[in-house]
Amino acid sequence: MVKLFGTDGIRSRANKFPMDAESVLKIAKLCALRFKDQGNSVLIGKDTRRSCYVFESCFVAGLLSFG
Repeated sequence: MVKLFGTDGIRSRANKFPMDAESVLKIAKLCALRFKDQGNSVLIGKDTRRSCYVFESCFVAGLLSFG
């Protein structure tokens, strides 16, 4: 099993596992399942790199897919 989370979150080159669009979507779905009873607000932090906009969209899609 691959360790994804470190002290600074998930770190890797953009568009390479584990920081590719498919992985971010899966992580968001897992977060949605795990925190579904915690309320319905989510704060997403990012920087200005182009890849962050793709990851943000994937993360939001994953969350919304579980309501």
